[in-house]
Amino acid sequence: FGGLAPIEDGVELYPGARQIKDGMVTAYVLPAGGKRVALVDCGNDLQAVAILKELSRQGLDASAVAAVFVTHGHGDHFGGCRRFSQAAIYAFAADIDLIEGRAAAGGPIPRLLGRRSDRSVKVTKALTDGEAVRVGTLTVRAFAMPGHTAGSGAYLADGVLYMGDSATVQRDGALRPAPWLFSDDQAANRRSLSMLKARLAGEKIEVSKMVFGHSGPAAGKKVLSDFVP
Repeated sequence: FGGLAPIEDGVELYPGARQIKDGMVTAYVLPAGGKRVALVDCGNDLQAVAILKELSRQGLDASAVAAVFVTHGHGDHFGGCRRFSQAAIYAFAADIDLIEGRAAAGGPIPRLLGRRSDRSVKVTKALTDGEAVRVGTLTVRAFAMPGHTAGSGAYLADGVLYMGDSATVQRDGALRPAPWLFSDDQAANRRSLSMLKARLAGEKIEVSKMVFGHSGPAAGKKVLSDFVP
């Protein structure tokens, strides 16, 4: 994780949407209208203390979380999900066994950690590539990003692209693909980044910010547009 843009707790992505720092990992709180919010990932902490603190700052509690969009099935990204028992949990099908604690991830370090049954949570719905999900006033579009894990995904909501661990951004502003020590297939990860780059350009999708699981954000999509696999 050396050389990455630092994670700052509470960074506002747009009104009501915030980056939450949970140790070395991020989660994101997104407004969904009224007293409802959605999360992108729910952190490493089983008690979700950092997320609950942000909800409290907004005058909300755990019951306000209507949905969680899990970027991939590594335990540091879904550890706090049990604290939001009423929320619908969304993920790509290939990572459901990881999230539900029936299988271990394939990367060198995740294999050593084994099944994360201590933090497993039931996935409500398996996502398909390109699918759009409505949560209150919020629309979240899902993009399949196999490589870091088989079921890694990125999510686009209100112009912000949530990349999970499919990439990070360095202090110098360059995009860094997922590290091999934590990834199932680094070559597939790079192909997914290239395909997403082409897709955003081809569909003329506007991105105001890109945000990541283990680094600070990047403005616009230039870091991805400049990426050479």
